Parts: sequence; structure tokens; C-alpha cells
Amino acid sequence: MSEKATYFNEREHQICLVARMIEDARTYWVAGGGSPMAAILLAKKLYTPNAVYVTEDGVVNPEPMLPLDPIMTMVSARSSYRALQWGTMNSVGFQAQIGLMDYGILNTLQVDPYGNINSTALGDYEGEHRRFGGPGGADSIAANCWKTLLMTDQQKRKFVPRVDFISSPGFLDGSPSARERAGLPRGTGPWRVVTPWALFDYEDRHLRLIGVSPFVTVDQVLSEMSFKPKWHRRSRHSRRRPKMNSPFCAVSWTSAARSRTSANRSCDRTTARTRLSSNRRRRASSPARGSTHAGDSKSAHVR
Repeated sequence: MSEKATYFNEREHQICLVARMIEDARTYWVAGGGSPMAAILLAKKLYTPNAVYVTEDGVVNPEPMLPLDPIMTMVSARSSYRALQWGTMNSVGFQAQIGLMDYGILNTLQVDPYGNINSTALGDYEGEHRRFGGPGGADSIAANCWKTLLMTDQQKRKFVPRVDFISSPGFLDGSPSARERAGLPRGTGPWRVVTPWALFDYEDRHLRLIGVSPFVTVDQVLSEMSFKPKWHRRSRHSRRRPKMNSPFCAVSWTSAARSRTSANRSCDRTTARTRLSSNRRRRASSPARGSTHAGDSKSAHVR
């Protein structure tokens, strides 16, 4: 049995992980408040200052006056301070429809193996059920953004074989082209699911476990799911507690982090080659050491 984290809480761990996954110079349509908002604000502050985020109600790239009141993360002066544009949910939805929103970040009550999201009701919707606030703009975010990142808790009641109500579409029934047949843009859909314990992606439109946090085991993650996810090929036969540098560790194995690392390495190699070529040209054009005449000693010293 793994020990729980003591220097931070699990929600902070989840927010920090998602913040590391934010890419610079990309556009994010973010759910109004909670962990998604905290993650994008942390990322802009520490890692990706050029990332553009749009609030759920349509405010484009504000510079909020922090700290924000927990219930005033939208439709307020402090949260919308110095925004590029005060739009509406409809205007941002139109922009997402034509492909201008790279990522959506949402949270949810329930998610199924195909990435369908329920934030409307628990129970039989036609009979006895408990009603919640509903998706707000989350249905447009999940329907139109190129990639959707979902933040939720690692609990059996949240990872269910079939959601009680589809508030926001994932891959629907999981069949090929199901989203396109429903009229949704081609090439869009669920991308990652992040909990305080684990990281998931999708393989053939089915949820796949690709990493667990360093302070839990794989068995603990699976025990808090009502269905069995697919497994990453490197982790299929291992259920030991992961090490920090293991491919099981979600912190070290996000595709966004890998792409940024490879891009930085490519840039470093290009810079190194440029400097090497410049040094060679400089040496070729300058006189050899020891060849300066005595009368030129002053100018040689100045050089």
C-alpha cells in the first residue's frame, strides 16, 4: 500500500500536472472555474505565457486580478480584467466551429470508456434522479475543440461503463466515425483524462491507462474504476509501485512535455551548429597565432 502525499494535496498535484501539459501559443477554451481555470492560470504564470485562454462565457485572454473569489471566476470585473475581447458563449462557439480552439479543458461528474461526459443528472433521467447544474458551455467545448482534456476524481462512481446522461459528447458509441455521423467536426474529440492518481489517453476511441502518480499503485487506480481500461504496452504486465522515472509516472510522460522537450533539443542543436560554423569562419579569416609583426603589436593587443 502506497503512502499518501504529505507536502501537497491531491488536487494541487492534478492542477500542476495539467499546467505542465499546456502548450505555448495554443488556444484553450476553459470551463468556468475550479481546477481547469487554476491549471491554465498556473501554466501562463510559470510555463507558457503565450498560451491564449477563453473563459466558458466567451471572454478572450483576460489578465485576471488574482486572487479570484471561487464563485466569481466568470462574469466579473476581476476575472475579465484587461481581456482582449468580451464575447459571448455563442461567439466563441462560432470560433470553435471553424477550428480556432485547439483544446478544451473540462471537469465532470461521470465519464465512460468512450469519453462521453455527464454533468447533468445521476440516476434514471426519466425516473428518479438527482439533478445538477448541467454542462453550460461544456457541450460546445467537447463538440468543437480539436482536443478535449478532462479533469475529474479517481472514483468508481465517476468512471462508469455507461454515463447516466450524455451532457457533452465523446466518441459516443465508440464506433469509427461516430462523431462525424452525429454531425460533429472531423478530427475532434477526447484527448486526455487526468485525475489526481492517473493519466489516461484513448486508443481506438477507448480509454487507456498510460500513467499513475508516484504516491499510488496501479491496483489502487483500477480499484476506483467501474470498468477496465486499456493498458499502455509498457505497463501491461506491471503492477508494482512506479518509480519517478518510470513510463508509469504521469508527471514524466505527457505528450505535451515530450513535444516541448524535442523541440527545445532541436533548437539547441541548430544553435550549436550555427555557432560552430561561425567560429570556423572567424578562425579562417583571422591571422594565425604568432604571425603578428612587432610593429602591429598595439593593434593586435586591441583586437
